[in-house]
Amino acid sequence: MLSARPVGAKLKSEGFIDAFVNTFKLSESTFANLGANITNLFEKFINIIQTNWQSLGFSIVMFVFVLTFFNYFVNALADIPVCDILYGKMSCDAKFGFCGCFIRNLKTSVVYSTVKMFSVFIADVVVFSAIFGVFKLCSLSAISSWLAPFMAVSMFIILFAFRKVLFACVTPLMVINGYNVFKSLAKSFKLAFKNFFDCYGTAIALIICLLGLILFLGIFTCGTGLIVIIPASSVIMYIFNMVVFYSNNGMYFYIGTNNIQDQSKGVKKLEQLDTVKDLKNLI
Repeated sequence: MLSARPVGAKLKSEGFIDAFVNTFKLSESTFANLGANITNLFEKFINIIQTNWQSLGFSIVMFVFVLTFFNYFVNALADIPVCDILYGKMSCDAKFGFCGCFIRNLKTSVVYSTVKMFSVFIADVVVFSAIFGVFKLCSLSAISSWLAPFMAVSMFIILFAFRKVLFACVTPLMVINGYNVFKSLAKSFKLAFKNFFDCYGTAIALIICLLGLILFLGIFTCGTGLIVIIPASSVIMYIFNMVVFYSNNGMYFYIGTNNIQDQSKGVKKLEQLDTVKDLKNLI
């Protein structure tokens, strides 16, 4: 993280940090011009980077790489182990330990995390570029600037939900079907448009609920509730991925001692489980 220090020092000396804080102060005068303020803030950031590229180019590249590495690569190492645990639970109520699944799938997880680091990063660049475009459009007038926060949040939910549906089946395809990461990506994009509106609507509702819960707990617990809700949100998203995969492939999944959910919808089932007794014998 040493490479981030010159970048932070330059942003502070150029007044970017103060401008960032002032932009998000919740007063009537700044909120009315929020769209224009955020647009100016982004343009100021780009101008600082362009002006100091020769002296800070390496530091900027390393800062972006480290941020991307920890945000995407390290976090993604848990995707396949958690998917493996959920597959055991949903298919036959088997219980696997996380550490065992993590070690067993480590090689596959490293390859998967590397590919995800680049592919999801590109998708997120598109999402946040669209959000910036919303702010830029809303900055054209004082009236539309009032709508900037709501339009930006709506754009984020719509695009992030679409991204979530596109990538939902990647890890289940790798764990359950044994595909490599590239075949899983291609197959996931294809499965995304099978029952798309059901999955997309569920993703939007889920993201709205989680954002509302994070906001509520963040405010009324002074941030301490985020320690619980943010990891819990990740687990909920993992469950969403598995349910999308099971639903789109017409598979049964185990949801209780005497209850096996049928998500076939006329599709030929990949797993046929007759009784709970037979189900338990599979463990």
